Amino acid sequence: MAQVVLYRVGPAAAPQVLRESTDEALIPRIESTLPTRTLWADAACTTLQVGGGTSLVGAGHTTTIRSGTALAASGAAGGAIDVRGGFGDGAGAGGPVTVRGGNAGATGVGGTVTVSAGPSVDGNGASVTIQGAAGSGTNRAGGAVTVTAGSSTGTAVGGGVSLAGGAAAGTGAGGTATITSGAGGATSGNSGAVTISSGAPTEGDGGAVSIFGAAGAGTNRSGGAVSITGGASTGSGVSGALTLVGGAGAASGGGDVQITGGAGGGTGPGGVADLIGGAGGGTSGAGGRAQIVGGNATAGNSAGGTARVIAGSGSGTAAGGEALVQAGLAGATGTGGAVTIVSGNGGATSGNSGAVSIDSGAVTSGTTGVITIGGTNASSVSVGRAAGLAGLHGLAVALSAAYTRTATVVEDRTLLASASATTLNNNNVLAALIADLQAKGVIG
Repeated sequence: MAQVVLYRVGPAAAPQVLRESTDEALIPRIESTLPTRTLWADAACTTLQVGGGTSLVGAGHTTTIRSGTALAASGAAGGAIDVRGGFGDGAGAGGPVTVRGGNAGATGVGGTVTVSAGPSVDGNGASVTIQGAAGSGTNRAGGAVTVTAGSSTGTAVGGGVSLAGGAAAGTGAGGTATITSGAGGATSGNSGAVTISSGAPTEGDGGAVSIFGAAGAGTNRSGGAVSITGGASTGSGVSGALTLVGGAGAASGGGDVQITGGAGGGTGPGGVADLIGGAGGGTSGAGGRAQIVGGNATAGNSAGGTARVIAGSGSGTAAGGEALVQAGLAGATGTGGAVTIVSGNGGATSGNSGAVSIDSGAVTSGTTGVITIGGTNASSVSVGRAAGLAGLHGLAVALSAAYTRTATVVEDRTLLASASATTLNNNNVLAALIADLQAKGVIG
């Protein structure tokens, strides 16, 4: 059995034995005779070491540092343990405290380090706090807290870092995991930033950053939501923006940004993907814009990026999804929002403006789609410039009796207003033109 020794180290770096025994049953009696259970190093000594005995045939002996137990039935707290480095003097730093697992053997794994709160018999679990020291004095920074996993060698993977809330029992909710930056100063000062970033490679692909809500488990359980929200402003300040940006390309294309609703299960529909401008203020203020904007070309003779609204494809005999561009509803007595389709302007010094095309989709075997401009709710439909030609109106046209087509009269459009044309011919030609426009669906 290993010898148990309680000692202090003197100036000569030789142990001064306070109590010793080889009988483990006597250890509590030895401890109880000491006025304080303290091990310390004197000024002339640089190291204070507490260690279990060295084993000759197996695992090393365990060293336990434990504070005093409260008196039974007293309701008092157990004794505390304070581990701290030595005090510095003047501009000298305080001594560090290092807690480290033991070194491994030739092919073994190093010893683990576990920081755990004491278990409760009947009560809430105790907390574990890791905290950097507060700055002291004028304009002094607070101490940082760094949690870093171990580096790997060769082709092995570096150590992971896991931050997890506690698991619940029964029907309770699991514990939350919160990452919060530091609060601003008591009278002024911005709060700190929160940065989640993957590690930078030396020669390789960049690491991904993934944020997942948990999948539901059991019967009819919802999946966990993921919310990313910019901070609210006060007074006339600007609210925090939310920006999603794909990675910049070097010699190839930039990274994509994709917002996708979740896939449906069984016969359920897929999830909705909404791009919605913010609501206006509680007392006044317009709603925010929702914009889909293609990227600008920045160099050379490069085209601007396309902005598309494309509905989903159908399957089997079902129709493709509807693509609807609809302006906002009006207030109680207001006017509904307008819908404007405008092509791009020509270049600053020259260049044509872009075309506007409205067309139905192509068919492999079937009838092409109908294009309707002006439906049941349209009071009029104007096609043409805002000034000049009044336009064509898609309302029902009651033809004058004079413009009735006569089969015996030539309908040659070239006779209109010619020297040899008669009034009857002209009226008949106009009637034929109106019939042509009606057949094409331009007028009713």
